[in-house]
Amino acid sequence: GDWSSDVCSSDLSEKAAPSNVELTEENKIRRSIENYHKKSPDAISTAWPYLSHPDRFVRYAARIAVENQPIATWEAKALNSIDFQEVIQSVLALSRHGKPALEPKLIQKIKAIDYEKLSPSEKIDIARAIEVMLFRFGKPSGAAKADLIQYLNGHFPSGSNQLDRVLSKILVHLSAPEAVRSEEHTSELQSPCNLVCRLLLEKK
Repeated sequence: GDWSSDVCSSDLSEKAAPSNVELTEENKIRRSIENYHKKSPDAISTAWPYLSHPDRFVRYAARIAVENQPIATWEAKALNSIDFQEVIQSVLALSRHGKPALEPKLIQKIKAIDYEKLSPSEKIDIARAIEVMLFRFGKPSGAAKADLIQYLNGHFPSGSNQLDRVLSKILVHLSAPEAVRSEEHTSELQSPCNLVCRLLLEKK
């Protein structure tokens, strides 16, 4: 996927509900939050609790409401977030609007999340948030880079093709030794010469 996007466009393409169909509670919440997709003194207090809502569309609407406010009004709150969904949304928001100097702090916030307790979809969410952070801020260095590699390396490969595609891209970008070797091995196996050789051997 494109590292500049944090929510797939297909995820957000909801058909308008027919007028005779009652809106779900999540749709009602999302529509009320969308009123704050502009500068408003009440936006942070209204939208922030929904950053950890179970519904991804509600979380997205809440984050966009936050991002439409001056970063000075929510940066400290984002850096102090604890709930893992709140942390993921905070990482996305600060990556999109903050300064690169924030990257080591965001990596520490990510490290505090217990990866083993995450569901498969939540693991993809945190991997995509890391993708956006790296795209916006660039490759970390020193201890921050080592911390991020250590956090992800033990969980790759995961056995999920969708998650492994994201993790491998991140780990190769970070020059994690095992991921780079795996990438080189895969590329070598998929080279035209090796494919022909294997086909010839299979025919024998």
